[in-house]
Amino acid sequence: MKTKFLLCISALIAVAMSISTSAAYFNSKKVIRQAITKQMAQLTDSTASHIDLWMNDRKLDIMNWAEQSIYQKAISNSLIGQDIENSSNTRLKEIKQNYPYYESLNLTNSHGQIISSSKEEKIGNIDISNQPFFKETLQKNVFISSVIKSPETQRDIFVISAAVKENDIATGVLYGVIDVENFNNLFIAPIKICKSGFAYLVNSEGYIIGKCGNTSDLWAGEHLRKLGQKIAQNKNGFITYDYKSEEKIVFMRKLHNCGLLIAIGADTQEIFAPMHELWFNNIAITQFFIAISLIFVIGVYRRLILRPIECLIKGITNFGKGQFYTKIELNTEDEFASLAETFNKMADDIQRTTTSVGNLHKEIEERIKTEEEMIKLNHNLEDKNEELKNFAYIASHDLREPLRKITSFGIILKRSLNEKMTMEDQENLHFMMDGADRMNKMIEGLLAYSRVNTKIQQPQNVDLNEIVTQLQQIELSVALYEKQAVVEVPQPLPIVQADPVQIRQLMQNLIANGIKYQKQDNRPQITITAKPAADGMMKIEVTDNGIGIKPEYHSAIFAMFRRLHTSHEYEGTGIGLAVCKKIVERHGGHIGIESQASKGATFWFTVPMAKNANTEERQLSAVAEDSLNL
Repeated sequence: MKTKFLLCISALIAVAMSISTSAAYFNSKKVIRQAITKQMAQLTDSTASHIDLWMNDRKLDIMNWAEQSIYQKAISNSLIGQDIENSSNTRLKEIKQNYPYYESLNLTNSHGQIISSSKEEKIGNIDISNQPFFKETLQKNVFISSVIKSPETQRDIFVISAAVKENDIATGVLYGVIDVENFNNLFIAPIKICKSGFAYLVNSEGYIIGKCGNTSDLWAGEHLRKLGQKIAQNKNGFITYDYKSEEKIVFMRKLHNCGLLIAIGADTQEIFAPMHELWFNNIAITQFFIAISLIFVIGVYRRLILRPIECLIKGITNFGKGQFYTKIELNTEDEFASLAETFNKMADDIQRTTTSVGNLHKEIEERIKTEEEMIKLNHNLEDKNEELKNFAYIASHDLREPLRKITSFGIILKRSLNEKMTMEDQENLHFMMDGADRMNKMIEGLLAYSRVNTKIQQPQNVDLNEIVTQLQQIELSVALYEKQAVVEVPQPLPIVQADPVQIRQLMQNLIANGIKYQKQDNRPQITITAKPAADGMMKIEVTDNGIGIKPEYHSAIFAMFRRLHTSHEYEGTGIGLAVCKKIVERHGGHIGIESQASKGATFWFTVPMAKNANTEERQLSAVAEDSLNL
């Protein structure tokens, strides 16, 4: 009877193990396939993103070079018939040497004639006025062409170009030529996937113009042409296809800048080989576990009674020897488990009643020691916090010393060597001094940012009307006069509970921004209003008629060094609004913006009302009167 019972149990376990193993295999197969597919897609995405970033960097290079005065001067000389200095050719050759992936760098006038080039044989011999990229560049200022045939070499190339301007008028084009084969060697050829892996560079017409990997069989005949067309049709995603009874999978991504596509693939048999190994491993594991299960069933059957009895006997024996902490652990749900639970409760009751005084003293000593350690840690934490508060202030002061030396020596060089320096040297000296000046302003901003927590005063009643009046008469008087700006306060502003220095700095920053960020020849108009907010706060709004801010940048502008414009467009360090946010948060308030591009902006913040009873009554009466007037 016992043998039949064991055989039935063993058979059931074997069937259950087989079913669970099969289910686990198919589930693992699905997971592995998804993981490998995702990995291939991520490799394709990362390669495409890397190439797009590289293209953007090259576009920025061309734009920056096009702004250099040396090329504007060369174009001006060519238009008035003067000889062009060799400096522009030399400069283009230096750039070509430093950026070897360019096949050539060329400068044309507005008629499409090459007047300077890293390859001097092109000067005066080539006219690109009929090239689409030349016309597009004059219209769009910067352009990346699709793949075209080089008129000189008939090789596949693409062009990155930027307009050279003088007084905002395009007078010529600076463009760099990149050979597709060099581009392929730079990005496609180094791609490593697996033994059967391959990568293609495909143009918009479906021609495969670049490759790497094990593609010797694929690079032949009509099959390659059809594959390229299939890749060009899909653009983003992946495809599978059969070639010589082998299934292959290819992932595609379109490059945003030049109209090319990158395709990465491999044989499915190789990349999905781990799934086949998993199947054989599962079979072996299943057989192993079936054998283990038989042994396990026999062992469990023998222990169902013997082991609980042995545990009970051992526990009772130890308890009889005075070991009151003895516990009987049984992982069953039968009579033996109930008996063990009763025994454990009895042992717990006896142990609680026999707790020694020595244990109590030990517990008290441990608690005292823990409290002393906590007090010590709190002191250390306070010291560290104090060090952090002073770090930015001290570091900023130390950083300003070398900047003073840079500026001083720059002034000395300018005075002593001004007539001896070339235009390029003067321009470099100007860049150095301008960079030092901007760095100094950033450090001053950091100091202002650190002072929000370090240079503080106790909150007191502050009349915002007096603050605005003093700012107009003192700090902002010059800016208001130069811009002919108007600051309006339709209704008297409230008295608030704040640090007088910091609330003055906050109002100054917001009004100054409204004056500064304006369209050219636009007269700034600043309006300051106030209204009650929740939890005893006042909401102050500063509205301007400036250039406005797009909604997607409303949160980013309050971050440190976050600027939406270059220093040539609007001066600043990107710290002012970060200081405003820190001041408002220190006062327990919030700050935000309501704005659309080209429609002005309203910066608002909340601060506590004045706590004097008469002041609160006066403010509430004024707000009620404003509401009735509305």
